[in-house]
Amino acid sequence: MLTDLSKSQDCFDLTIKHDNKLIKKVDSLTFADFRFENENLAYRIHNNQPLYYVQYLPMFCSCCHFLDFGICKHYIAYCRITNKVFDYKMREFVAVKKRGRPKKSNNGALNRL
Repeated sequence: MLTDLSKSQDCFDLTIKHDNKLIKKVDSLTFADFRFENENLAYRIHNNQPLYYVQYLPMFCSCCHFLDFGICKHYIAYCRITNKVFDYKMREFVAVKKRGRPKKSNNGALNRL
């Protein structure tokens, strides 16, 4: 079975996906649920104990949902409460170094002899 992948390159969507459940959870968080350290940094608190570290730039939250999906309710709520722009293009992609030995170099000094 052959499939035509030429259309997939035009229709590929890089935006962060979030469902309605996540937005409903964001609506439950208020200003009192955060402790602000400065204009770029806040802590999500519960019973006066810091739970998660939320940073605006670079986009970061210490919760496991953010680490898995790149978005979480704490970060979206922080942006809404502080009236900061939440833009999908702010995401930074990190190149992870592969494990193991590097490949043999083709342009090394020993290969020129």
